[in-house]
Amino acid sequence: MASHKHFPESDDDRLIALSAAKIKKDASAPGDNVISVENSAALDTQLPLFEAGKELLDIAQSNLHESVKLTKSELDILKKRVIHGFDSLNDQIRDNITGYSASDRILYGMTLDGSKPLMQTEKQIILVANGYVKGETDRIAAGGTPMTMITKAEIIAKLASLKIKLLDREAKKKVVADIIKEMVKLRKVIDPLIINIWKDVENGGQKLAAPARRLFEISWGVVYKSVKSFGFINVKCVDSIDKTVLRGINLRLGAVAGKAGVKAITDEYGVALLKSRNFNPTYINAENINYEIEIQPANVVESETQVIVLNMKFKTII
Repeated sequence: MASHKHFPESDDDRLIALSAAKIKKDASAPGDNVISVENSAALDTQLPLFEAGKELLDIAQSNLHESVKLTKSELDILKKRVIHGFDSLNDQIRDNITGYSASDRILYGMTLDGSKPLMQTEKQIILVANGYVKGETDRIAAGGTPMTMITKAEIIAKLASLKIKLLDREAKKKVVADIIKEMVKLRKVIDPLIINIWKDVENGGQKLAAPARRLFEISWGVVYKSVKSFGFINVKCVDSIDKTVLRGINLRLGAVAGKAGVKAITDEYGVALLKSRNFNPTYINAENINYEIEIQPANVVESETQVIVLNMKFKTII
């Protein structure tokens, strides 16, 4: 397993790297501070600005998340109530209650057989809810009996409440978007600063031996990430009878009968190198128009090179 310097990808990681550098700098004697005077001053100035910006963004995103949750809850309730209203209307019509007729369904946006309009999206829910209000208004105006279970007044009130929550959600979205714009500007200053600080730290520890140098850099906030090393399989293909080396054999490291995986073609010496970070049991698949397909189980081992010889059988011509 190899380790490499890993530049921060998130604001949290940026803040961790900067904070570690500042803590180490502030705790070091002037002669032991490996960060340049210019970068030290920039660190003292930019870290509080970035920290404050990130805190504002975290709060704004939390507020937006809560607003989104409340808006969804309001939408779900509205949808359920409108569906219940349609069901109640259908019940009244099926039961031949005075003041209701099958043709009334059209007023609400339903079909004559009682099928409800789609309410899958936010816009559809609001549109259908307004259609329910209009249908109830038109039916009552034509002499129909007002619905008592799901009233027009209830749906109007829920639409009004939803509108308030939608406006609040949009306002909070804008706040988040505005802060993100500012954070983008801050990152354009912070990212080069981190790079410059890490260069200072690297220079400061260059006389140390490798293990000690890495620990020294980590103590100053430099981040290392473990990355899998490659494993290698050196494949040689030969004729199964006369053992001549075979050039142009197509090799693939992967599942049998599959297409994915590392590929290579043997050279003039019948050799090809397959390298992979997939250390699960797999197969070497060897193909050539003149030879039968050869498949052999294989296990790639990290940081090791294996040598495998494949004996290819020449196709019999009938």
